[in-house]
Amino acid sequence: MRRRLSAAAFLCLLAPLASSAAEAPTVRSVVEAFASMYGSLSDYQCRMEEECWQGSRHEERTINFYFKKPRFIRMDILKGNRFGDTGSVGVYRGDGKVQGRKGGLLGFLSVTVDKHDPQATTVRGLAFDESDLQATLERMRFHLAESACTLSTVGGIYELTFEPRDPSRNAGVTRDVIRLDAVTLLPASADSWEGERLVQHAKWSSYLVDAGLPDQLFDVFWDPARLEGMGIPSIHALPAD
Repeated sequence: MRRRLSAAAFLCLLAPLASSAAEAPTVRSVVEAFASMYGSLSDYQCRMEEECWQGSRHEERTINFYFKKPRFIRMDILKGNRFGDTGSVGVYRGDGKVQGRKGGLLGFLSVTVDKHDPQATTVRGLAFDESDLQATLERMRFHLAESACTLSTVGGIYELTFEPRDPSRNAGVTRDVIRLDAVTLLPASADSWEGERLVQHAKWSSYLVDAGLPDQLFDVFWDPARLEGMGIPSIHALPAD
């Protein structure tokens, strides 16, 4: 029931965008609708696939991603190509710190580091709180002020393309593309380029919204398999592939 109500809420939020052909969506109206959608939810889960490049370094991960307001984030890495990635868990609780533990034999140990510590970021230095819906909203608002912005709609997806006038203010990235589901407005994928080189790719799927995630989940030693026993829908049981 909770999930059906959330879907209905998304459709209501999108009504102004689809009211008539004469009022075709714009980049700004899509971003505003995204902001309303984000403001309406309390938690979400999804499967995240992330890949990025920094010089000769390459990172690739498949992640179970959990978010709860005010800004609790948990990432369970199901597969990764960096040492100790697979089976590792990281948690951010809005305090600038990330608590994490590696997979494997050292899984009983945890460390807490600054969110910008290389142990807690991607190889491109993206922090824990640069991958959630709030970060997506902040990035799009940055581009509204700083970039040339275009919108296209293909196969039920809004594709927003941003080309910053000053890439140095965008970590050197010359083009960002963010794709949103045209019904729910939830992100489907995003890509970033430096010139003609793709340097960042992310894909999100299997969303569960407003399932009622407990605060206990945002501890690296708490097992998300317990959600099922609490009657809370979870992405935990999804296969990694």
